Amino acid sequence: MKKTETKSTVLLQHHLKALKLPTVQRECEKVASRCATENVDHLAFLLQLCELELIDRERRASERRLKAANRHGRIVNKSFEVF
Repeated sequence: MKKTETKSTVLLQHHLKALKLPTVQRECEKVASRCATENVDHLAFLLQLCELELIDRERRASERRLKAANRHGRIVNKSFEVF
């Protein structure tokens, strides 16, 4: 175990993996540190994590649709960017 890993953080990482929340799992500690520094409440912290997860899911879904379109012979503009 690393110094920053406690029983709670290990369990949290396990639960987030089981719930299939990879972005929350990856960003949780960074966002928590930033929110603690900025004195942000727990609901704003949770909101930030949820927004990051949603943005990442939308990005991955868009990538899957583009890949599927390429597989089915549809012409896809390669310069198309998702924001």
